[in-house]
Amino acid sequence: MGTHWGQPQSDSLEEELKAVAEDLLVFKWVMSEYALACMVLAVRRGLTRSLEQPELWSEWVPREIVLAATGVG
Repeated sequence: MGTHWGQPQSDSLEEELKAVAEDLLVFKWVMSEYALACMVLAVRRGLTRSLEQPELWSEWVPREIVLAATGVG
């Protein structure tokens, strides 16, 4: 990213979108703590089929965090 928000330094749109997504996660603007808590609770209660399908997850509700929090996998 540039020195100021909204001033891209990347050559491609894909690189810029990745940088923006990383910034949103770092500043906790997008990651849903509520969704993560619900998924951890669901997995701990035995609803584990979603963990077998990584394509259902996104960076906004990371599968890896649920795995780490539950010890499953």
